[in-house]
Amino acid sequence: MEMIFKAAEALAELDEKETGLEYFETYMRYILTSGPKLTTEQLKTVIKELAVTYKKGSEVAMTLAEVLREEGRKEVRDIERYEAKKESLFDLAIDHLALKFGVLPTECQEKIASLDLKMLQIFNINIGNFKSIEDVKKFLAI
Repeated sequence: MEMIFKAAEALAELDEKETGLEYFETYMRYILTSGPKLTTEQLKTVIKELAVTYKKGSEVAMTLAEVLREEGRKEVRDIERYEAKKESLFDLAIDHLALKFGVLPTECQEKIASLDLKMLQIFNINIGNFKSIEDVKKFLAI
């Protein structure tokens, strides 16, 4: 946090205010994405301090913080969507295999659960080609 304040002071003194603001935005983006993660309280402290020492820097920090929060929320939504698709494909595979062969061995279920989304899609497409549990195990390399 101390480095953020020092950078803000130095950049506030630049003659070309827009260039200083651009440098500060780049610096803040780097700090917020690459350095140790600031807690919400630390970020609030930075924004309050900048509001006094470098008003435009405070605005940049608030905007970047919101952008990064939104990117984080999007990343979480993407992960949740991925996991939901994966779970759905897993359930579909287990249901089809159970209808075709009865109760599946635990090792098959565990191996299917470990597949990534693309492999689960390929696995589901191939279920119609399996003639026995041994074919399933062969596909799964068990």
